[in-house]
Amino acid sequence: MPQSEYGRQKAEAEARLLKLGERVCVLRLTKVFPRNPPLLAQWLTNLMNSESIHPFHDLACSPLFVDQVAELLVSIARKKLTGIWRFSGDRDITYADIGCHLASRFDLDSRLVQAASVVTSSYHFEHIPIYTSLDCSRLETELWIKPPPVWKFVRRLWDHEFSVMWQVILSPACPPRDLGFR
Repeated sequence: MPQSEYGRQKAEAEARLLKLGERVCVLRLTKVFPRNPPLLAQWLTNLMNSESIHPFHDLACSPLFVDQVAELLVSIARKKLTGIWRFSGDRDITYADIGCHLASRFDLDSRLVQAASVVTSSYHFEHIPIYTSLDCSRLETELWIKPPPVWKFVRRLWDHEFSVMWQVILSPACPPRDLGFR
């Protein structure tokens, strides 16, 4: 049963789509990140400037990259699959977990990652889910696709998405002060 207006609207949209007939496909997703997530890029910038970040320790996600979702959509479309499909990372992690790994990966001061509570923040959430990962057993049994490991997502994010930013920062031709880093 949906716990928020957003969830109720998604459930209603799914129900209406599924009433259109047997050829309909619904793909339920967890948090989908772009290739270079602005929030996480800002966290990295703050940490490199010795400024604290305040990721939530009580807000979880089961992250996916947009290209992973696109590949799955193409596969589903090519095979003309129907029904309800679910896709998520293999587990839940908190935003504080992501912040800690970001600091660790770039050997930055982990004390700057000051976990906060979404409950006491200025953000309003109608519902704060405890679990966000989904049952992807249909994907596993019918398409042989396993949920991607979230820690692989985190490593890929650091190793690939932020590598250009990191190379610029370390470049002797472009010292950090020229980029506004202290």
